Amino acid sequence: MSVDDIVRLMVGQDVEFVRKPLTGEPGEVMLSVQGVSRGSGEGGHNLNETVLRDMSIDVRAGEIVGFAGLVGAGRTELARVIFGADGCDEGIIYVNGRQASPFKSPRDGIAAGVALVPEDRKQQACFLRHSIRWNMTLPSLGRLQRWGMFIDDRAETQLIQDYQKRLRIKMANDSVAIGTLSGGNQQKVILARCMALKPKVLIVDEPTRGIDVGADTTAIGSDIAPPEIKKKIGNYKVLGKRAEQMIPNARLVVFPGRGHAPQMEDVADFNSTLVAELHKP
Repeated sequence: MSVDDIVRLMVGQDVEFVRKPLTGEPGEVMLSVQGVSRGSGEGGHNLNETVLRDMSIDVRAGEIVGFAGLVGAGRTELARVIFGADGCDEGIIYVNGRQASPFKSPRDGIAAGVALVPEDRKQQACFLRHSIRWNMTLPSLGRLQRWGMFIDDRAETQLIQDYQKRLRIKMANDSVAIGTLSGGNQQKVILARCMALKPKVLIVDEPTRGIDVGADTTAIGSDIAPPEIKKKIGNYKVLGKRAEQMIPNARLVVFPGRGHAPQMEDVADFNSTLVAELHKP
């Protein structure tokens, strides 16, 4: 029995993972990571047990860069350092040509134009008892204010409706708790929250974790990004077990393991066996 047969039995229909070509050429370097290192232990300062060592990569505007590797290889750790959720011991990060690192907090990262959809949405992203409206627009309320005091309800509603249509979010209304939604729709709400910030760099960590395989092609595909996102944002994706299905046409960075420099690979040659081979000592 093939993988396609198993998927068909799971979701009741054929699922095709389409790789749509992105139009246009990548623009200027939007994100530049140079020599980032981080040790393990509390605070990440134990360089005797290195989690990240001399990590360097450039991401251009409009470009998708996929990060692939096994658990513990450093993918998530680098994403959190870039966003400001974790510190680093060495290295410099530039965003849109300006030195912006090390960030001291996610607030600094957001202010510099970096947004992160984290790996664990329930623990790190969703306020499960609060409404979809609250979860989607909270970080954007500053620009939805009128006279610096009041929230423009009409503008907030329009933002929610735009992303509901764009990402095909299934919900009764925006006042229901996000915890009542399916995993795929929760993920879309968090993605909408990040996209609404109009970031220069969008990081998506394990985008289909806990999502039905039949929803993968619509929930986190390259076709969900609006034209302005594809043109202006260095779209940096951190990928996991089924990365071969989720990289439409990206440059691929494979993490061999802790403390080792990542390797660039042609996405056309990528498969799970390659990742396993690169992790061998």
